[in-house]
Amino acid sequence: MSAATALILADPVITLNSVDLSDSIDEVEISYSWAAEDVSGFGDAAARPRRGKGDHSVRLSLVQDLTAGKIDATIASLIAAAAKPGECSFAVRADDDDVSATNPQWSGTLLITAYSPLSGTLYSGSRQSVTWPVIGDIARATSS
Repeated sequence: MSAATALILADPVITLNSVDLSDSIDEVEISYSWAAEDVSGFGDAAARPRRGKGDHSVRLSLVQDLTAGKIDATIASLIAAAAKPGECSFAVRADDDDVSATNPQWSGTLLITAYSPLSGTLYSGSRQSVTWPVIGDIARATSS
């Protein structure tokens, strides 16, 4: 039996609205979650749960960067967008190599529901953790 290969995130690629923000993010989590719906009837002695609506999310730990084209500029423009404010596409893969079966890419559309442009203490880096809901499903691609 072969040993499992541990995944170590050393060079992930994280984009919001096609802007690569990987160098300003130091933690990422993609979460799939579904409601459990009970479909049992009067004659059932126990619950019969079935998968209901999805409630997926993306969590990012942002290292604030006020440079043009980085965290603040990208998110501020998405929040202020006239069409679909706060909505943006995202794509995440574990490594900067091409998308493949061993380097899948997760993508979809998320809704920016909270953002603090400035957060921190004296002489510390400005960082924050955000969790944004995904609109619809998360796609998982294993080829370009």
